Amino acid sequence: MQTQFKYNIDIDYTAIWTPEENGKFTIASAWEVIRKKRPKNIINKSVWHKHIPFKIAFFIWSALRGKLPTNEYYRSLEELKMIAIAVIERAQMTSNTS
Repeated sequence: MQTQFKYNIDIDYTAIWTPEENGKFTIASAWEVIRKKRPKNIINKSVWHKHIPFKIAFFIWSALRGKLPTNEYYRSLEELKMIAIAVIERAQMTSNTS
């Protein structure tokens, strides 16, 4: 599919960035167009506060999302390690018999 476009040298063509009222492109306006907007979260506003140290805010934020490394997490890593060792040993046994 082709689109015909006739360029007229006598006409001054200007690009207009419609998200801005003045028609001029800015990085900030492009960011506003492409970013995913979510409703404001009161918890985030409370956690990420200038009077709360970053380490503490990050810890609270991680805890609220269930992302803290806990004993259960470490136990699952140990189980994964044991499975990986068993698979490697099995692969080595299979390659030795071939």
